[in-house]
Amino acid sequence: MRTQKLIRYRIGVSKQFPTTHPRRGEQTFFEEKINNVLMPITEDPILGKKMHTIRANEDGTAFERWEKRFEKINAGEAVLELFHWSGSPYNSKHDGSKQVVFATLTKEDGIGIQKFRVGEFYDEINDIERAYYSIDDRAKFDLLTSTIAK
Repeated sequence: MRTQKLIRYRIGVSKQFPTTHPRRGEQTFFEEKINNVLMPITEDPILGKKMHTIRANEDGTAFERWEKRFEKINAGEAVLELFHWSGSPYNSKHDGSKQVVFATLTKEDGIGIQKFRVGEFYDEINDIERAYYSIDDRAKFDLLTSTIAK
């Protein structure tokens, strides 16, 4: 009897903040923060915890695509692999960089998907552009809140 091969979906995390980020070049410690959630050693880890990632694409279909993927994960037909690049991202031909998987998650790990909405408005009282976002309570672990952000 042959066993069905699992589908493997991958999400990459950065080792350093990109050049477009205010903290460009600094270490993100995302892998360590994610591992603090998966294999907690202490209730209050020094580096913090990371439980969420926000994914988008130009045509706005990221949520629907990942929702279908999570249906397969929850059905036991797929797993989610988290990885970082060993060198420069997407640069394997030039520097031999490879994807290094540091976690493989299944439905038993309690992973899921939730919609994250972002909007903008002009605050006439304070004469400033503001953004708001809508999420549920689970995101508070990553210090996201559903309050108005500057």
